[in-house]
Order: sequence, then C-alpha cells, then structure tokens
Amino acid sequence: MSGLTTDQLSDIKGYLDAKELFHLDLRNEIIDHISEGISAGMMHQQLSFEDAFTIEKQKWHDDLQSHSSYWLGLLWMGPKIVIQKCVKHTKILYLKAALPALAALLFFYSTENLWKEQILIILNSLVGIVYIGLFLLLLILKYKIKQTGYQTSFSFLYKINAISFSFLLVLYNPILSNIFSFIKEGSISYVALFIHAFTHAFSWFFVQFYKAHSQIQKIKMA
Repeated sequence: MSGLTTDQLSDIKGYLDAKELFHLDLRNEIIDHISEGISAGMMHQQLSFEDAFTIEKQKWHDDLQSHSSYWLGLLWMGPKIVIQKCVKHTKILYLKAALPALAALLFFYSTENLWKEQILIILNSLVGIVYIGLFLLLLILKYKIKQTGYQTSFSFLYKINAISFSFLLVLYNPILSNIFSFIKEGSISYVALFIHAFTHAFSWFFVQFYKAHSQIQKIKMA
C-alpha cells in the first residue's frame, strides 16, 4: 500500500464506510487505488492530503453511489461497483444453469416413450428429497459465511439468491406441492422439468459463492 499515515488511511476507510462498501474483495482494492492516487497527487502535484483526497472522491463518486438492478432485484441496494460485479456474475450463472436444463429437456423429449408414469412418480420423490437436502445445505453454508465475520461480493450474491431459492426449494418441492409435478395428465410436464433442472443446476453455485467468499483472507480486512 502507499506511504500514507494511519490517520489518512482511516479517513479513506471512513469514506468507504459512509458509502457502505464493506465487501472486502472490492474494498481493499479500492483503498489501494485511492491511496495510490492520493500519494501521486501529493508527490507530483504538491497537493495537500485533503485536496488529493477530494479529487479521488470525485473519481470514485459514480462507482460508489447507491445502485440497484433488475437482475438482482430493485430492493437490493449497494455501491454501484458491487452491484455491477454481482450482475455480471449473475448473468453468467444463469446461462450456465440454463444450458444443462435445456440439455435435460432435450434428453427427456427425445426419450419420452421410456418415461412411464410410475417412473415419473419415483423421479418426483427423488427430486423432492434432493430439494430438502439442498435447503439444509443453504442453511449450513449461510451459517458458515456468517461465522467468518466479514462481507464480500460473494456473500452478497449468496444472500440475495439464497432467500429466493429457499422459498423455491419448498414451493416447488414435488413431495410438498403439486404445482410443478413432473406428471401432467399421465405424461411429462416439460415446464416442470425445465424449472427443476434449472433449480438443481443453479443451486450448486451456492457452494462456489461460499468457497470464493472463504478465499478472501480475513487478515486483509480494511
């Protein structure tokens, strides 16, 4: 990091606190950028710390202003730089989850004659059991993330997605509800098939969120 004093670094951190940027993976990076910009201004332009800091605030104003996105839900607010990173990840993950869901759809469609009603009833039960397991996994990972004691963009992604997916895992569970049963008038319900395949595929990204969050070293906390 730059040669700024402890008090000057505290001012930068206080500024980021005011902007609600508590996500370590981005917070530490921005602290480095701001402190380097201030040091450069003080060294090459003979600016005071306050003047150099004001210039840096102007540079980062747009990236740190409160923002939301349709992709994440308009109720979820945060610094623009955090929201944009999360939206980018979300778009990629939706695409990755949709591809295996489409593959499952095509597979079942091409082998439709093999799927008798009794087999679909068993499949309903298996999916329901997996949903219960995934629901418990979400609770465990949420607890483990909370125990780390810090926030990242990955824990933010986990939180906003886990809330909706927890409801889906209960609401769409074929054991608990017939809303999205695999069976429709004795044959395969392809709408339900796609939704279950997508939900299963996306659910495993929560493990990735947890791993990415855990890789952020707590000793780097700003």
